[in-house]
Amino acid sequence: MQKHQTHRVVSRRWLVTIPLVIAASACTSAAGVATETTAAESTSSSSVETAIADAAGDVRPATYRSATVYAGSTDYSFEDVDGELIRFRVSNLPDEQTVELPGDLLEPDPLEGPPGPNPELLGAEFLLIYNSDGELIRVQRSE
Repeated sequence: MQKHQTHRVVSRRWLVTIPLVIAASACTSAAGVATETTAAESTSSSSVETAIADAAGDVRPATYRSATVYAGSTDYSFEDVDGELIRFRVSNLPDEQTVELPGDLLEPDPLEGPPGPNPELLGAEFLLIYNSDGELIRVQRSE
């Protein structure tokens, strides 16, 4: 019998998921009852967050801090695990967008003026995904 699990490896530069296949061995307890043990029983796959990075790119975990909407663009701010602010600007014109964003980063129904950051997502964990040239290409929720 084999169990499939994943293990998250985090370093300053990379966040990748490594699939683990753990062979389970059947044992007999002192009472003669068959039991199953694995080398990684204590690892909970439900609590493991996964993100697969392009081997030539980079993935940075970050916390959503703010967003400011202007006429032609939106500025987003995130904070990485070292406390460094990561700021970037995205065009509001669909044909000029170079970063893939979740659709719910901004307020869904602002009462007045342009939308601000979605209050339900402030402080939420995200993954900032970069290409091999170091350009941000996608922002996705860390699950």
